[in-house]
Amino acid sequence: MLTFSVATRADASVVVLDFVRGVARDFARAMLLGFFGPGVAAVPITVQPASPTLVLIHVHADAIHPAALRILRGMCEWGRLARDLPLQWLGASGPQTGATAPEETASALAAKPPQAFVLQRPDFVGFGEQLVVVLNLDAPPDDQQSALLDAGFECWIALMQGGLPPEPYLPGESTVGATQTIRIGSTTCQWFLEGVIAHEACLDLLTHFLVAHADALLIRDVEIEA
Repeated sequence: MLTFSVATRADASVVVLDFVRGVARDFARAMLLGFFGPGVAAVPITVQPASPTLVLIHVHADAIHPAALRILRGMCEWGRLARDLPLQWLGASGPQTGATAPEETASALAAKPPQAFVLQRPDFVGFGEQLVVVLNLDAPPDDQQSALLDAGFECWIALMQGGLPPEPYLPGESTVGATQTIRIGSTTCQWFLEGVIAHEACLDLLTHFLVAHADALLIRDVEIEA
């Protein structure tokens, strides 16, 4: 098991603990939904208060992809940068201290998986951009498919809140402004994001999710506009 520490103030321990638990939940869900690609398996993540000023994040695995670790760190750091929470990422703690691989940027997860649908996407996201994702399906989604689409969109947004900073930004320095989901007809879903400051690898992570669930969602084609 790998353990990572987040420091805080005693008078803010309850708020910070709740925030870190939310980050851990979103990160674990991203692994489960396939956002990090087939090379990153889903594992349990638990959060434990070690003291009034220290929160521990336990990743129940012998190793974690260094790019995924950087995303987890950034999602925690976002709480300090965007929500002014008194927290600080301390990194690995316990026996694995010093043995954890150096962090890598999200581009290390940007594999090009084979896909069974047509995908059009920009090469670069930019800073403060609007992103529009249009998914065309072969059939109207049922309740289960709609829930999967909604979960994927929510998880993608959570990853970009701090976890996917553009270079040379630091962990925590990515963000998304207003977001909206629109259903067009019975077989088209549109995701709209504005104020996006993120590494272009955010599109690769989204592609991983869509490829992993292409058959379940009956995806015909996807167009991403920036």
